[in-house]
Amino acid sequence: MESLKNTYSLHRIHSRLRLLDETLICNTAGGNKLRKLEYILAGKTPQGIITMGSVYSSHCMATAYWGMRHNIPVHLIIISDEYGKDTVRQYPYLFLSYKMGATVNFTSNESAYDFIEDYKNNYHDFFWIPGGGHTKEGLNAYKELFIKIFTDNKALRSIDWILLPYGTGTTALGIVSALHECKLDIRVIGISVSRTGERCLAAALEFVNKDCIKNLVIDDRFAGKYGQKLENQNTYFTRFIRETGIAVDPIYNIRSIQYYYDENLANGLIVNTGGGGNLYFSEKQVNK
Repeated sequence: MESLKNTYSLHRIHSRLRLLDETLICNTAGGNKLRKLEYILAGKTPQGIITMGSVYSSHCMATAYWGMRHNIPVHLIIISDEYGKDTVRQYPYLFLSYKMGATVNFTSNESAYDFIEDYKNNYHDFFWIPGGGHTKEGLNAYKELFIKIFTDNKALRSIDWILLPYGTGTTALGIVSALHECKLDIRVIGISVSRTGERCLAAALEFVNKDCIKNLVIDDRFAGKYGQKLENQNTYFTRFIRETGIAVDPIYNIRSIQYYYDENLANGLIVNTGGGGNLYFSEKQVNK
């Protein structure tokens, strides 16, 4: 697989908006999770890989893709309180992961910690990747990318903000680390798709110090609403695709697009991190 380190798709939507579309870096498994995996697994040839995520996880699907391409077994641990014999077929990313050869396991939220620890002990020779690629290497993938972007595109140094969904946080932390190194005063606005701002900040400080994240703004207006379809979500989706030609997923990136319109932002950069497979969920599935 060709290296992603020098590959990115940056678009000028209009005079006051640019968009970095990470879905274009790979037709099958495009998105920020694949870029992180290139850094996490660089120089490694593990006996196998274990990772975890939700039924909507693009990270799990990207890991399955990586394993298939490198002939490495991948075992996925999916955390969900609602699962049965047909669950894999009901969720596009899970089904694609299965079709690419990944072993798919389920556990409830309550049992997740013990299940994961037992699984890791049983497969002690497999390489463990935290959910979402939440590692220092994942952070460095986006630190290096944005240093390159700001080096290649001098005009971007005058934007006011960079907007993206905030899951585990390493993509946003990589961006703020790049800004810190480049000495640029640009806000990074992370829209949490699940956790409170307090929990997001605590996880961020595992990797970076407070000075590094002084330009990071975490908005948690959607905390606790992961996987829910919100009122007027289709309106935001339709408006954005009309204005940009890009269809964002209904789980992650739609949150940042809603924020973009609600706050009437201008003069910035939106990062479309991926998750396009989630477009194929039914409304019933999304609202579970």
